Order: sequence, then structure tokens, then C-alpha cells
Amino acid sequence: MRIGPASMPGLVGHALLKDHRVVFDIPGERFALTPSSAPPRNLQGHQVLLDYELEVHGDDSERAYYRARLLAWLEDEPGAVEQVGRYLALHPDDAEATVFLARLQEYMGDLEAYGATLAPLEPRTLGEQGELISVVNGLVLAGEVDRSVALARSGAQALPDQPRPKVALADALLAAGDASGARRALAEANQLDESPDGHLLRRARVSLAEGDRLAALAHTRRLLEVLPSSGFAIWFYQHLVQGPAELGTFERDLEVAMARLHPNDRPLDFLMAAYLRLGQPEQALALLPQGLERDCEPLDPGSSRSNCQAWYRAMAGVELEQALQDSLEANHESPHRSDYLDTLAMVHWRRGELEQAVETATLARRHSPSDVYLAWQAERFSDLLQAAGATPDGPS
Repeated sequence: MRIGPASMPGLVGHALLKDHRVVFDIPGERFALTPSSAPPRNLQGHQVLLDYELEVHGDDSERAYYRARLLAWLEDEPGAVEQVGRYLALHPDDAEATVFLARLQEYMGDLEAYGATLAPLEPRTLGEQGELISVVNGLVLAGEVDRSVALARSGAQALPDQPRPKVALADALLAAGDASGARRALAEANQLDESPDGHLLRRARVSLAEGDRLAALAHTRRLLEVLPSSGFAIWFYQHLVQGPAELGTFERDLEVAMARLHPNDRPLDFLMAAYLRLGQPEQALALLPQGLERDCEPLDPGSSRSNCQAWYRAMAGVELEQALQDSLEANHESPHRSDYLDTLAMVHWRRGELEQAVETATLARRHSPSDVYLAWQAERFSDLLQAAGATPDGPS
């Protein structure tokens, strides 16, 4: 009896044998495969750890933060919030647990609670806990730009040897219209990181704000060279190029980058969009079934698979009605996920629904304010809408 596809090049492992008992006869160079009669093992490591924790320590509030982290991995966010709240009742000054609670609240879509939980923390503490960039950008999105600049400056002054507060300052200054100041802040962050190729997407976005499209193009091109698997580099590079000469350079850079990757590591989604930009729709469509099979089929049925299928169809620019239905379904099941909202924005853009694209992309950015890709994506859609001579309804 055959097990597995004929083209399978690797080893037979857990995915195929989990429901069977295997007996190896080493001297006889044979093996027997029979249906398993034992109950299945619990292979969810975080659940195993949680069960052990409860068995050994019981309902000890001193260990509630540890249990909260396990529950978060198990996607039980309400349970995690309850446990970390119990811990903070005993240790209200624990900054790490406080930030963890805020991140849970943000993930669950309660942005007001997220801000309220973090409000008592000093800029230095926010920087030490890696949350300054998110808070600064959240203030920008709330229209409190001056406050965001002041907070970022305080954080950068309190942690002068740390690069991430400089990044937060760059984001705040850019929002305040000081693109040259943002560029200097990113240069300082790169110095502290000792990395000349740091923050290339942010640098490209700043260059674009300064009106230097060629500098932005150079940064995205460098990112593709340094990190050929970066779909974000491909995405923004293709939207910055103008004219046949630049398109030709983009095509050659893309070929070189993909040649450096194992075929399974190529970002097929962004690669499809690139082929459309290059006027090669047949190559884009050829990648669609590969992407759906590789990245979507292994996912459990539900919101994650629906979102994946919608994303791939949107990137290929095909079956957009089905893509819209799948994306709406995913967002209905998980209404606060920025990646799902980004997919819906992309579907709206492909369908020519620019106002909806701007609104949805802006909402995605609100749920992940530190993500430069989402920030640039929302700005790109807004620019397209402005060029079309319309004004979006809803948040800006």
C-alpha cells in the first residue's frame, strides 16, 4: 500500500505516521505498519506545560504571569488577560507583565485599554520593554503628533545607546513633517546597530516624503539584495519604478534575487504581483496554484485558510469576488488582526474600491502601529485615492 505522494522527496515522518504503529525489523531490513490502538498523545507543547504547571503548582497567583504566557500561546487571550491581571494585582510595578497585558489588549482589539494600561509607564520603561515605537505611532494615529514627538524624544534621551528609541523618534518626526530629522534619527539608529543596511524600508519611506524617489528606490533595491526573500522589498520596489529602463532593472534584480533562494523560500505572493507589474500575467497565474497549495492548503479550515486564499487571489488579481468573500469571512471570524485587514485592503484595491482600501488599510495600521509596511501601505492607498480626486470617508 502506497503512503504519501509519489513525488515526495523527503522522509516519512509524523504527519503520515501519527495514526499508526511502526515496528522495524532491522536485521530483516523490513518494517510493519499497523493502525495505532493507543490514545493519541498530546503534542501541543504549551498545553503539556500548562497541564504540568497546574498539576505541580495549583492555582498559585504568584505563577499567574507564567500561565498567562502559556495561555497566550494556546490562543486563549481572555484566559491570559485574567491570569496576568491576577499577577499584576500582587506586583503592580512589574513593567514586563504590564506590557504583556497591553499587547494582549491590543491583539484583542481593545486599543483604548491598550493605551490606558501603558499610560503610567515612563518613556524609558517603554523603550526598555520594546513598546516605544508602537506607543509613539499609536499617538500619531490618534492625531497627537506633538505628544508623540515629545514621548519619543524623552525615550531617546533616556536610552541614548539604544537604537529602537531612535526609530520611534524617526517615526514621530516624519509624522510631524520633519523628514530630514527622521532621516538623521534613522542614521543614528544604524550607527548604534552598527548596520549600514538597517531600517531600509523606513529609510525609503522617509526619502519618498522628502521627494527623493530615486533614493527610496535605492533603499528598496538594496533590501532586495540583502534579503532576497523579502516580499515587502519586492512590493514597494515595483511601485517605485517608472519607465521601461527602471522596469528592466527591476526585472533583472528580481531574477538575481530569486536565483539565490531555494524554490520553497520564494515569496510567491509578492512575486505574482511583480510579474503583473512587469506585464507578464501568464507567469503570475502559473504561480497561483503553487502558492495556494504550499501556503494555504496546509492551514486548518477557517479564517487563516480563507485569508490566505483571499491574499493570493488578490495578489494575482484574479477571482476577486471570491477573494472578497473569503477575506470578509476571515475578518468576521477574527476582526482585529492587522494581517487579515491588510488582505481585505488589498482585495478592495484590486477591485478598484480605493475608499474602502484606504479605510481598511488605516484600520490595519491602527492594530499594528509599529509595522512600517502597514504604514506605507495605508499611505500608498491614500496617495492613489488623492490622485483619483476623491476623499475617503472614515478614518484618515
